[in-house]
Amino acid sequence: MDKDLVKKAQAGDKVAFDQLVLKHQAKLLSVVNQYIKDPSESLDVLQETFIKAYQSIKDFRADSAFYTWIYRIAVNTAKNHLVHLERRPPQSDYSIDAAELKDPEAMAAKHNGKHPASRELLKAFEALPKHLQEILTLREIGGFSYAEIAKFMDIPVGTVRSRISRARKLLLKP
Repeated sequence: MDKDLVKKAQAGDKVAFDQLVLKHQAKLLSVVNQYIKDPSESLDVLQETFIKAYQSIKDFRADSAFYTWIYRIAVNTAKNHLVHLERRPPQSDYSIDAAELKDPEAMAAKHNGKHPASRELLKAFEALPKHLQEILTLREIGGFSYAEIAKFMDIPVGTVRSRISRARKLLLKP
């Protein structure tokens, strides 16, 4: 389905690009939130990601999946944003994840402190080294296979397996 929408978007169909945005915005916001902790800044970075993608959609060669391409744009945009802000500390201690975009009540409850387990998991995730955060995000949020992650990160599949295993063990560590 993405391939057809991408072809239409490359031909100038703005509605097709809008459909790509709607399809991928929740997962990409979760990715951006791993880097940018302020929700309003995360939304700004996400918007900048889609602007960059729209401006360069004609250059997309479909060597990989559209989501892989736009995921890389989102990560690079988030990292550039952090550099621009001189790595200032986050202004907020919470983030919005993909599931919350679909369930505003869950988001309100979480951010009102009613879900202490989610805060603990977030703290544990943030304590992971960045390379483990990225690989776990690709697997758990992006839904990529080990082989896709290996290709995307240019590392062996065995390394992907061991890093994901290590990240999960660290998250479950009491």
